[in-house]
Amino acid sequence: MVKNTAFLYQALPFSDIESKISDLKTSEEKFKKHLAVLLELPDSKDNLEQGLFDSLVSYTNSEQLYFYVDRYNEENLKTLLSAISMSKNLLEDNHFAKKKCLLNFMLVLDDNKGKDSMVNVAV
Repeated sequence: MVKNTAFLYQALPFSDIESKISDLKTSEEKFKKHLAVLLELPDSKDNLEQGLFDSLVSYTNSEQLYFYVDRYNEENLKTLLSAISMSKNLLEDNHFAKKKCLLNFMLVLDDNKGKDSMVNVAV
């Protein structure tokens, strides 16, 4: 999505903008599905302020108009760019939580490793 929105920072003819918006809309559908999955993860709601969480859910369930005739819709673009940024944060937070869980599990296994061998020797 970052690559698909790079054109927003360039001066382009209206016809090119419309073409790029069309391409953006195609990839946005996949992005919205991905974001919806991230928002359904248990920790997602805890990691975001309620207003931001609600805004992202609303974004995933709506159609946004980003360009009309000769003008960008700044508010909708702001929502899109925020959703892209937040999706990256949610994904990173999710990966961190999974890694932490795995490391804690490995620590428990390591702590119990010595105890199990002592139990086996005693038996």
